Amino acid sequence: MTAGLKRILVTGGAKRVGRRLVEQLSAAGHGLVIHANANAAEAEQLCAQLRGDNPHVWAIAADLSDHTAACALIDQASQLAGGPLSGLVNSASVFDHDTPGAMDIAAFDRAIAVNLRAPALLSERFAAQADPARDNCIVNILDQKLWNMNPDFYSYTMSKAGLLAATDMMARAFAPAVRVNAIAPGLLLPSHDQTLAEFETVASRNPMQRPIALDDVVSAVEFLMGNASLTAQVIHVDNGQRLKASARDVIFDTREAK
Repeated sequence: MTAGLKRILVTGGAKRVGRRLVEQLSAAGHGLVIHANANAAEAEQLCAQLRGDNPHVWAIAADLSDHTAACALIDQASQLAGGPLSGLVNSASVFDHDTPGAMDIAAFDRAIAVNLRAPALLSERFAAQADPARDNCIVNILDQKLWNMNPDFYSYTMSKAGLLAATDMMARAFAPAVRVNAIAPGLLLPSHDQTLAEFETVASRNPMQRPIALDDVVSAVEFLMGNASLTAQVIHVDNGQRLKASARDVIFDTREAK
């Protein structure tokens, strides 16, 4: 790899935010390992598409709810990429609805396994294999919801709160070999069972009164990956959405108004 470029694993890299991250990081010349689970075929298609301009792109499948698969993923990705990884983006997540007093045990178990345990295991193994002569960076994907609490998506929110705490602890423990940062996006794309019309109605309900640009989230990740002086930082890419308190998740705004 050329100096300054990284070998990066992006979990959940075949769809939504992860896909856009993969596309932009590949365009910048980084080596990319695209992780997917249910969308493994799409990851392979994306890999084939990107290889026209960047031969250093690979796809890998793993069920992150399986701790054994999560533990093995870093080593498998390193083998595909031909050397130690120097970047990890923990983007994969599950987003099921439940609330305090009506907690869905299955949703809780999925959220903790995929949104918290898997990033923790991946980060631990990433730090163990990192070349201390290189700049190594982990970026965790959080949610503005952690600074703008409401009871919706209870298990999901608990898992992301745990990942926020882990970001701080890992930044302390993995230094100086590895930097650990995070971004906290606001509403970017239709989520859960939200329709496109519902999304378009609420996407500008933030202090900046405009939708959050997906490419601004991508550029925040690129900034954290490229700035070797940053660790234990959280960048809020939310148009100030966290400042606009709501009793319900933004997904339900249009439904509450009916």
